[in-house]
Amino acid sequence: MTEKEFRKLVSEQEVTRAQKEEILNVLETIKEHINNYANKHFEIVEMYRGGSLAKGTMINSCKEHDFFMVIKPTFTKVFDLVNKVIINEISNALITSLDNIIKLSDLTFNVSLNKLTFKYKEYVINIYVYYSEDVEGIPSLLLNNLEAKRIKFIEIVNKDYTYFRNAMQIIRYYRDEQLLNNISGYLLEVIMYYSLKEYCFDVRYEDYLNAFIKGLDDFINGKKIEVESKIYHDLEVEPFDEAKKGFTVIDVATGRINLASDVNEITIGDYRKLKKAIAKLVEAKSSKDMLTGPVKLNITINKNNDSTFSWGYKIEGTNFYGNGGSFSNSQEDTYTAIYKALLKGLKSVVDNNLNRNHVELSIPKADALTSDRGLSVENKARRKNNKVKISMCVLIPQSCPNLCDPMDCSVPGFPVHHQLLELLRLTCIKSVMPSNHLI
Repeated sequence: MTEKEFRKLVSEQEVTRAQKEEILNVLETIKEHINNYANKHFEIVEMYRGGSLAKGTMINSCKEHDFFMVIKPTFTKVFDLVNKVIINEISNALITSLDNIIKLSDLTFNVSLNKLTFKYKEYVINIYVYYSEDVEGIPSLLLNNLEAKRIKFIEIVNKDYTYFRNAMQIIRYYRDEQLLNNISGYLLEVIMYYSLKEYCFDVRYEDYLNAFIKGLDDFINGKKIEVESKIYHDLEVEPFDEAKKGFTVIDVATGRINLASDVNEITIGDYRKLKKAIAKLVEAKSSKDMLTGPVKLNITINKNNDSTFSWGYKIEGTNFYGNGGSFSNSQEDTYTAIYKALLKGLKSVVDNNLNRNHVELSIPKADALTSDRGLSVENKARRKNNKVKISMCVLIPQSCPNLCDPMDCSVPGFPVHHQLLELLRLTCIKSVMPSNHLI
C-alpha cells in the first residue's frame, strides 16, 4: 500500500464524535444502574473510560469497551472479604437492572483482573474494579493509578512517534479482520513501542509496520519484550528484573506483570497469523508504485490566459501532477511558485512510495535550494520546509559526476551540483517564461 492509501485506511477507522458520546452515555447509564440498585457498602469515587478509547487507538468498529470504577468501601474487614462483598453487590445491581443478563454466563468475573464482563445493547462491557489509595490491605495491582499510567504511556510514545496511534489503529483493524480478538490491544501497543525503538528509522506507515513485524517476530521467537528505562522513569515505575519463562511482554504500569502469561505454543499461532496479515499488507504494491529506474519530478512555471502565472509539477511516467496559484511577473513570486510546486511534488513522491528510487528534480531556477539570498521571510521558510521534505524523501545517495556553476541555467538538462543536499540530483531546465525573472 502507498502512504496515501495507509492514510485513507486510518481515516476510515476514526471514531466519530457521535460514537464517543454514545459510549459516554453507556458509561453514565451503567453507573446510574449500579448506584440505584446496589446496597450501600461502598461509594463510587470515580468511573471513567479506559483502554483503547482513552488512549486514542480505538477503531470505529470496536464494540468492546473498558470502564474503570474506583471504589471506596464503607465498612472495614479483611480486603479479600471487602472485595467479595463489593463485587457481589455490583453483580447483583447489573443482574437486577439490565435486560441483557438473563443467565449466569451472561455475567463473568475475572479474579486476577478484578473484572466484570457483560453485554449491554450491542456492546461488550468490561468493568475493572479498582480501589482508592486509602483502603487498607489492598493489593498494589488494584490501585487506581495503573490504568492512568498505561494511558500516559501512549501519550509519551505518541510524542516521539507521531504515527503511533494511527499505526495501532491499522493493526487493530487487521487483528479484528482476522478474528484474533483474544490478542490484547495493550500487549500489541507495548510490542509496537519496542519495535519502533529497535527497528524503525523513518516516519512512514510502511516503516512503522515493517518494524512491528520484526518486533512481533522477536516476541514469537521468545525474546522478552519490555520498554526502556526512560519510560519507567517517566511513569514513576520501578521495574522488577525477574527471569520469566515462555513468551513475555512486561506491563509498563507495573514493571513486572507479564501481559503474555496466557500465551503458549498453541495460542502463539494467532500472533503468527497477525504477523502474516500485516506483512501481506505492507508488501502489497499499488500499480502506481511499480516505476523502475529514476523518478523524475519536473517543476514548472506556467503562463495563464490572464497573463498571470501558476506553478505546476509532474512526475514523469505517472499520472501524478498538479498545478495552481496565480502569480505576478516578479522574482519574489517566481520563488514562491517554485517552492509551492516543489513541496506539492515531493509530497506526491512520498505519498506514492516513489522515494524508494533515485529521485531527479528539474526546476526553473538552480539556486532555489542552494541560496536564500534576497528571499523574503516567507520564502526562506518555504525553502527550509522543502529541504526538510527532501531529506525525508530521497533515500538513495545520488551524486553528479559533472559539476557546473549552480547559477548557470544556460544549458537545458545539464546536471547541477547541489551544495547543501547531496542526496538530490538537481537538473536545470530552460524556462518557458519571457522575462529575466522567469515569470
